[in-house]
Amino acid sequence: MRYQCTECDKESTNYSDYKECLERRHTIDAFPESSDKPTPSNPKKTRMVKVKGWIDNNFVESIILDSKPAFLCYNRTTKTIKVQEQVENDSTIYVPPNMDEYGYTPYSLSRLEFETLSAKNATKEQLLDEIKEQVDKYISSTDIVKNLILGDLFFTYCQEWVSTTHYLFFVGETESGKSSALHLFRYLGYRCLYGVDIPKADVYSFLGTDEEATGIIAEDEAQEMAVNREKIRLYKNSYTRGSKQPIVVLLQNGRKQIFYNTFCFKLFAGERVPEDKAFQERLAVIHMIQGTTQGNVKRLDHLQQKALHGLRNKLLIWKVKSIEDTFSTIQTNLKRRDQELWEDFVRVFVGTKYESEAQKVVEYFTSQRQRKIHESLEARIFEVLHSELNSNYELYFEDFWKKIIARETMVTGHLDRETLIEDQSGKKITRTSLAKLFEEKFQAEKKIKYEKDNKYRKITYYVFNKDTLLILAKKYNTPIGLESPLIGGPSSTSGLDTIS
Repeated sequence: MRYQCTECDKESTNYSDYKECLERRHTIDAFPESSDKPTPSNPKKTRMVKVKGWIDNNFVESIILDSKPAFLCYNRTTKTIKVQEQVENDSTIYVPPNMDEYGYTPYSLSRLEFETLSAKNATKEQLLDEIKEQVDKYISSTDIVKNLILGDLFFTYCQEWVSTTHYLFFVGETESGKSSALHLFRYLGYRCLYGVDIPKADVYSFLGTDEEATGIIAEDEAQEMAVNREKIRLYKNSYTRGSKQPIVVLLQNGRKQIFYNTFCFKLFAGERVPEDKAFQERLAVIHMIQGTTQGNVKRLDHLQQKALHGLRNKLLIWKVKSIEDTFSTIQTNLKRRDQELWEDFVRVFVGTKYESEAQKVVEYFTSQRQRKIHESLEARIFEVLHSELNSNYELYFEDFWKKIIARETMVTGHLDRETLIEDQSGKKITRTSLAKLFEEKFQAEKKIKYEKDNKYRKITYYVFNKDTLLILAKKYNTPIGLESPLIGGPSSTSGLDTIS
């Protein structure tokens, strides 16, 4: 392992060399050393550690078989599954990680268990039934939430077939069950890295540079995550397949840029959701309250551990045997971001008795997201704005600002000098932030003119595009009255048709 201090660019293979940096609270990034080393038996081939993925015609998943590293291998030519110690091609010998190289509990099987499970052809519905039994045992919540957890646990084993994903955020007070949900994913989810305030360097090391979605991430106590701007950017930009993070590392002969994979399913728990709008838009927020469960997933007895362990192994073998399958093609009414976040979730359930329950889950959480947009501060500002436009779609900035701070609108709050602290969201509104909202979100054009009143005075006003305003009205679910300048006038589309 190589280490690098992000503050002073110091590089070393010895973590103890960073004592002074740690005392100064510098961030130390860890980077795995390249495992491409010539093998003693064949100097022409390199040796590479691989967690999972395709090697020519073989799809492999690393496991521990009878206490030794091995691969579960599916061959797409023979359509068979078997166990191998390594997989070799013309240039490379691929080997699975050793037991101590996993950042999570590895998949561990005996040969008898492998032979028994691989001989069976468990269906998707049978596996969903078994997952549901465990969800009902350890989670106290509504059917909507339980079915969401059910689907997402199975979804984690289908990441090869999805292009985008939503995230989960469990919110609640102490002993509300939010951490129990994460621990259930830790025991049943696909290669789950669980931790509190996971360093971003550990995320890069875990997801690596080889295959995408080599696992999932569960982060507890995540309420302060937005304070770490680099990490929140990493998470909100990695919900789509193909997401990569370039990192420059120091080498003996110069610098090298390494591209780390960042796409995978992620879930979080905390006392509140971090204040970052783009991050929140990727979330299904689940509010947990204390309830009674049949078991405590954080205090499992031997039989409970065995049941979860066995089901996890079943899910992995199902994934390997099904790797050439794809989701059923479906038509949904989901659009744009809702489609990105939820369409693949629905596809998980197609052809099973849980399909209608999945639809209810999606309806609930897409409504949750739309409601949050409609009730947002910018939506309420827009509702005031569109009624103040003149017939040329112009708005005099200072007049609008005075109306806002006079609290004559639904944007209420308390004034602190030249800043309005909005009641509902707690956000600060200043002239600068309001102008930025007009230009960046509402796409208005800033203009200046001078009027003579004893002496010339400078007037700032904004000109809005009618078609853009109609799109925003639909986004924010803002009713347009007949007296609005948006009704009638020149436009490429009819306002009434656009927002219906």
